[in-house]
Amino acid sequence: MRKIESQMCQAIQSSQNWSNANTTVHFNEETQTSIVRLHGNKIAEVTDDSMTIFDGGWQTTTTKSRLNALINEFCNSMTDGVF
Repeated sequence: MRKIESQMCQAIQSSQNWSNANTTVHFNEETQTSIVRLHGNKIAEVTDDSMTIFDGGWQTTTTKSRLNALINEFCNSMTDGVF
């Protein structure tokens, strides 16, 4: 996992806002949801018990890498993934 992806996952686990280069995490306190954006496009919504992923219309290597990092951290990486 890339360093930026590790930091992204850590921010989600800590329920904190975070930004680095082209990736941001915004934690919505009202809904207890972390929203992950890549280049301003929403690619994931993560709560304590669910995750919804989006490609934002961009099926790039970077988008897939960010989504797989989230899946590896918060889902079953043996059965789930993006390729």
